[in-house]
Amino acid sequence: MSEQIENTPVENNNVKNDSTQAETNVNSIPKSRLDEVIAQRNKINDELNDVRSQLDKFKADQEAARTKELEKQGEYKTILAEQEKKMAKLQADSDAWNTYKTDKRANIMESITNDDDKLIAEGLSLDKLEVFAKRVTQTPNNVNTPNQRPANTPTGEFGGYSSLQEFAQKDPTGCDKYLKENVSGYKIGRRL
Repeated sequence: MSEQIENTPVENNNVKNDSTQAETNVNSIPKSRLDEVIAQRNKINDELNDVRSQLDKFKADQEAARTKELEKQGEYKTILAEQEKKMAKLQADSDAWNTYKTDKRANIMESITNDDDKLIAEGLSLDKLEVFAKRVTQTPNNVNTPNQRPANTPTGEFGGYSSLQEFAQKDPTGCDKYLKENVSGYKIGRRL
């Protein structure tokens, strides 16, 4: 009797598998809407910047008009007092900044130990001096690391395997060696 092998057509799997589909975020925003919101935000920021510049111009115009009004009234002393007050504040800020730069430069120069490097550093601006000092005073990272490749020697009680049975199945010669060294009276293939 001859058996006939029936070939059945393989059906295409039309069922979509949830694990193969990319998960969609329920809270996702369409790109067109995102672009629209970004464009609106940029437009509002531009308008805000325009309003701020107009406000600054308006304040400057008001100050100029006030100054002219005081000049017309002959109150030069008031104008002079206001200008002196502004000048004193600006002078105090300038002095504080100069003190800061001087102290910072002195601290950086103290960190440079080589006389040749100090000669070079004297002519640099503060920001360039900071970069130069970092390079000069930077110590190389002398971490002693071995240049050898790590060995793949098994470690642990059973040569790196989780059980003696696994050790014997995967590395029989290593297991025999382990048993000879650690089990008294062990001979290959039998125990005493």
